[in-house]
Amino acid sequence: MNSKQTVLGMARETNAVAGVNASFFHMNAALGNPLGAQIVDQELTVSPLFLKGWYSFGVTTDRKPVIGEYDFDGTVMTESGATYELRGINKPLMWDEDLNQSHTDSIFMYTSVWGPHPRAERSHYPPTEVLVVDGIVTQMSIDEMLDVEIPENGYLLRGEGKGAEFLQEHVNIGEPILTFYQMRDRHTGAPVDPTQFKMLIGGQTLLVDQGRATAYTTDVKNNSGYSPAARTAVGYSADGRYVYLLTADRSSTSRGMTLKELQEAMIQVGVWRGINLDGGGSTTMVARELGDTTASLVNTPSQGSMRQVVNGIGVYTTAPQGQIIGLIMDQMPFLFVGERAELPVRGYDEYYNPVTKIDLTSPEYEFSVTEGYGRFEQGRFIPSQKGKATITVKKGAAEAKTDVVIVDRTDIDRLVIEVPDAAIRNGSMLELTVKSKLKDGRSREVPADAIEWKIEGFRGSVSDGVLTVEEVAEDATARLIATYDGLSTAILLPTLAREMWADFDTTMPPISVDLIDPLAIVSYEVTNEVAGEAADSNVLKWRYDFSQIGQIYGSKPPKIAIEFNRGAGVEVQGNPQELVLDVYGDGKSSRLWLEATDTKGTLHTIPIGTIDWTGWRTVEIDLSSRKIPYPLTLQRLVQESPENPLPNIDLSMISLEELMAMVDPEVVRGELAIDNIVFQAVQMPADPENKRIELQVNNTKMLVDGEERTLDQPPVIIDRYTMVPIRFIVEALDGDVSYDPQTNKVTLVRGGQYIEMWIGEQEMNFNGRKVTAPIAPTALNNRTLVPVRVLSEYLGWDVYWDNDTQSITLIGRN
Repeated sequence: MNSKQTVLGMARETNAVAGVNASFFHMNAALGNPLGAQIVDQELTVSPLFLKGWYSFGVTTDRKPVIGEYDFDGTVMTESGATYELRGINKPLMWDEDLNQSHTDSIFMYTSVWGPHPRAERSHYPPTEVLVVDGIVTQMSIDEMLDVEIPENGYLLRGEGKGAEFLQEHVNIGEPILTFYQMRDRHTGAPVDPTQFKMLIGGQTLLVDQGRATAYTTDVKNNSGYSPAARTAVGYSADGRYVYLLTADRSSTSRGMTLKELQEAMIQVGVWRGINLDGGGSTTMVARELGDTTASLVNTPSQGSMRQVVNGIGVYTTAPQGQIIGLIMDQMPFLFVGERAELPVRGYDEYYNPVTKIDLTSPEYEFSVTEGYGRFEQGRFIPSQKGKATITVKKGAAEAKTDVVIVDRTDIDRLVIEVPDAAIRNGSMLELTVKSKLKDGRSREVPADAIEWKIEGFRGSVSDGVLTVEEVAEDATARLIATYDGLSTAILLPTLAREMWADFDTTMPPISVDLIDPLAIVSYEVTNEVAGEAADSNVLKWRYDFSQIGQIYGSKPPKIAIEFNRGAGVEVQGNPQELVLDVYGDGKSSRLWLEATDTKGTLHTIPIGTIDWTGWRTVEIDLSSRKIPYPLTLQRLVQESPENPLPNIDLSMISLEELMAMVDPEVVRGELAIDNIVFQAVQMPADPENKRIELQVNNTKMLVDGEERTLDQPPVIIDRYTMVPIRFIVEALDGDVSYDPQTNKVTLVRGGQYIEMWIGEQEMNFNGRKVTAPIAPTALNNRTLVPVRVLSEYLGWDVYWDNDTQSITLIGRN
């Protein structure tokens, strides 16, 4: 009660096979109050509507459909024997045909299903409310609502006008009170037992009776009965075996139905007796398609989306799981050669239950595909060539088919590598994604098993779409190339540039000590020996002793600082993203941190951590999230003593010397060291230098920044297009060119530019983007010539043409 949900939401929450919306309700009320009667699991939760001609639909406990018009009789009896009519249960404020308020001079009952919501909101009269728990009056409020949540073992009586007067005169807190009520058939007066119903919902006018259209039993003007509209109706067959749930859409392809047209449609499908339900924007039908596990929307809501409604009629199955009799294979997206495509196969059994577990690796399943288009492994399809094919899956007599489209490089317009925005380093693992867009606009991620990966500039591997970096050389040009069916796309990966701030061999700042706590003892040295063992190089080592300082419980431990450049610090170059240093630990849990100031003078504390290990360890500290205004000046390293608090003993009972003797001084004595303080910044590979190249048609001389070089194939004019020898030009601009004789593919690489072209084909690939050249590349004297226009339009190079001398000037841009 008092909540709304879409029919689809209700169906999925309760695992219904199908459902439609049901009762009319107040559209202008925030709460979800059905206007008609409602029985849920043999309990009357809402009493029938007092308006005449409004019919209800229900299903009895012996599974018989019933349509009837019902009334409500109820009585409230106090301990003194005084009685008053109980008008209804869980009813919102309403108005009758004469615009009289429903709650005037009446008593209504509200139960726990109503929830903690206002009752008869916007009524003209102040209420008297009585809370009854286990048959005893426990609370009473005059002229205002009780602020209570009704318990399951109780109910609330609300009286207005004469109903309120009755409660005030005859009801007392602590006294018992009785309520009696029942439904009655409005036409025969016979009592109707709610416990004989599995469900019942309120509808509106009767539409069909004994297989014929009936006169409307109530005024239908308010719900556009004579105009086409979206409709919902329910009815049943003459033998009571079938219930029919009907909807009529009002949409761009359907005008809806008048109630007269709805009557005719109901009779056509076999309805013997049926009623109208809420329609318009409420009209919704959902159903679980064969093989599906949940219901889905099957009609078109008139307002474009499903309205939240107060209740619905759900259809459920109690059939057990049976044998598979049917298979369904959903449509597949376009496929790539070499991918291992899962087959979207669903099934249903002899009772039309979905079969949720389809194990296509079972030998019971047989697979076939149009000859030459692929093979199957472990229930997956592996395409082998471009084209359209039909896949068939069988299990016994059950069979499913679907058509698939397999694409190759000629279908693709774009290939793009997506990689996390992070610099690679030794040990990095990055998830890689390759997105494709076809020439027809469709797009899809290229499966990892259809991609060939090539790594340049670092050592690593790609497996299942994950890049694992093994080793990156300093200042490496790290390039990642993804290729599908000979079509490639490439990306340059950022690396980390290292600035050695201090290695204590060749680079180190002036060092001094600040005894923040004067009783601390510190000695330091730059040495190649730590803890009696030789180090590979010089390190900064210091011995500390905090044993002369009594640590009080709850106070901060004492500190010392190793200062750089007498505390003035040394500037860190650039905009580092990470700080890396080697720390020798003694396992005594000192805390270390660095202190630095930014360009605005703000002090930053950079934690190294609690040194709870022994021996050397490399510590990596992320600086990227700190948003530091660079440059940064590193001023000092601070050590906080290990904790070694004195016992909590009253000094009046013991001397300080005796107290100090109770703690072990070795806990706060030790030796630490640091080495190789390195700041790392993200860097991209340096762009090649811009150069000026001068050529002339039919001339084998070429100038590169004024330096003369010789071509074995000069530029030529073909079909009015100037063609230039691409290898000489790219190599002169510090790029690389390779040729694959099997595919006639020429690959050009220069900085971040990765270009593929095929001899005799106008389509070219520029960094994963297809372009069409005005004329195809051609081969002369074993050299590839391309139209000079391509260099300017797609590489962004500056190209100048002198028609008088037939000279070309190129300036390579990055």
